[in-house]
Amino acid sequence: MTISPVQTLSPPAAIDDPSRSKTTTSKLANKIALVTGASKGIGASIVKHLGASGATVIVNYATSQSGADKIVADITADGGQATAIQGDFSKLEDITRTFAQIKQTHGKLDILVNNAGVYSFGAIEQITPEEFYRQFNLNVLGLLLAIKEAIPLMGTEGSVAP
Repeated sequence: MTISPVQTLSPPAAIDDPSRSKTTTSKLANKIALVTGASKGIGASIVKHLGASGATVIVNYATSQSGADKIVADITADGGQATAIQGDFSKLEDITRTFAQIKQTHGKLDILVNNAGVYSFGAIEQITPEEFYRQFNLNVLGLLLAIKEAIPLMGTEGSVAP
């Protein structure tokens, strides 16, 4: 498995032309994709695009179950396949549990998009060890641990977008 840079996907023809069917002609058909932090914002957009492109998508969320449920409903209403899994990717036990669920349900993972992240704007004088570790544990350690857990589920065709 190689770790590749983020690739831009063109919208599938079925999105541009409603008369075209969203059948398994997509390059992402039969692919399982996990997007962390996918219940809102950029993550929601990424997961919707992957779902519209034919991937079976897993909408990860830390706290916004209602947001994740709405994204899943949007994807499935458009004919895609999606599920939501709660997991705070700043916590090893949540990361491990998330990948165990994916293995049990799907048996593999083809695409990992490490989108979850936090950042606080403020003066340097306001930085505390707690705030540093809150950001580091999700933005750096969580990303690395997610890749570590994903690799055994990916074949040689797997793709990670850090």
